[in-house]
Amino acid sequence: MASTSEQVPIIVRVAGLPAASLEPFASPRCLGDLRLREELQKELNFAREQLVDRLHDAVPRATSREHRRFLLGVKRDCFNRRPLTRHRALSFWEELHRSAPELVGQVVRLEEDLEKWHAVFEETYRSERERERSELVRQLEDREFVRGLALASRSVLRHISYLTESGRSRNGRKQRRLEISLLRFVSRAEMNLES
Repeated sequence: MASTSEQVPIIVRVAGLPAASLEPFASPRCLGDLRLREELQKELNFAREQLVDRLHDAVPRATSREHRRFLLGVKRDCFNRRPLTRHRALSFWEELHRSAPELVGQVVRLEEDLEKWHAVFEETYRSERERERSELVRQLEDREFVRGLALASRSVLRHISYLTESGRSRNGRKQRRLEISLLRFVSRAEMNLES
């Protein structure tokens, strides 16, 4: 017969935050945008590789020393994955474009698409960062969390005004460090389990 005094371990959350506390710090918008960038970059890399191969064949057939230098410069930039923007103003660009219109056009279009992507992503990143920053400050409304924070790190609690005061710079070094520290405490408080 089994003993009735067997001890069974019980896991209890002590002064922790709800399990959903970290959900607002995920950013599916940024993640989706980054996947799009990865696809664009792969497509651009492939188009550049094809253009390098085409230029490899074209260099020996260059009509002059300047033309050869131009082709080698374009080939080098394609190989090193640098944009072709600086070459577009040169006199041999039209000749290059006529010799491989679909390939040169594809590289230029993809480079422009990536440039546009960066501009859009910058705005998305800024808005997501602001949203997450607001969520982080909202965590300070939980009195038990703030009490635990006071016990764990007085310096973090002492500098909370860097996050809550509206007149302060939003991107200062102290504020970023404080945000990271506070986010660590939020994640610890969510996972704070004791047996």
